[in-house]
Amino acid sequence: MIACPICNKLLKQLHGTHIKKHNLTTESFKTMFPLVSLRNEAVFAKQQQKKQLAIINDNIKCQNCNALIIDSHRRQKRFCNSACAASFNNSRKIKDKKICIQCNKQYSTSCKHSKYCSHTCSSKARLGVKIDVECDNCRIFFPKKKSKINRSHRHFCTNTCKQIYYKNNPNERGVFSGHNGRSAIVSYRVHAFKCYEHKCYYCGYNKYEDVLQVHHLDKNRNNNNIKNLRIVCPTCHSEVHKNYLPSTT
Repeated sequence: MIACPICNKLLKQLHGTHIKKHNLTTESFKTMFPLVSLRNEAVFAKQQQKKQLAIINDNIKCQNCNALIIDSHRRQKRFCNSACAASFNNSRKIKDKKICIQCNKQYSTSCKHSKYCSHTCSSKARLGVKIDVECDNCRIFFPKKKSKINRSHRHFCTNTCKQIYYKNNPNERGVFSGHNGRSAIVSYRVHAFKCYEHKCYYCGYNKYEDVLQVHHLDKNRNNNNIKNLRIVCPTCHSEVHKNYLPSTT
């Protein structure tokens, strides 16, 4: 039995309903009487003993680590936690021996689609093979992915080197303006400047050659036929694409 410290009434347990009779909440009661327990410690100890005896009598053990399962729903479980369940299921899987594509080492795995022995080999393969190439601006060799070397005929170690190079070589501005490499220059810019007079097709501007651009008459950049190309100035080029000037005359 527990005696209420306010009214000295003997109770089996100090419930919230009795505490409310004294116009108090459970939190305020605990702050006023921190040494008074709201439960019957003797009854609680007996309940805990019953639970321990039930766990021992049930004798339900984990199939992986052979430890007693103390969960309240232990009769429905086979493992003490999810880690034991995962390790037990993985141990029952059939493991095949494979050879890593990256390091050529033999390893065992249960995954049918596995290609690499570790995350390290997987990341190395994802990054790809790097080859040392020379920077066109500072002439320093730096590693570059093999898959990116053929995308452009110019290679730069940093973006700063790229900007400096194209400022010093304005005739190659076709690459710098986003045409992405050798194919853009050879296919239509250089070809157009070899075949046509270096002046604007519409207004005749010819003061600075590096300012001039190449326009596709049908506005299809994949059609690089010489009959579809015209040399234009930036102003006329913009007016044509905004339909202020006719694309073909």
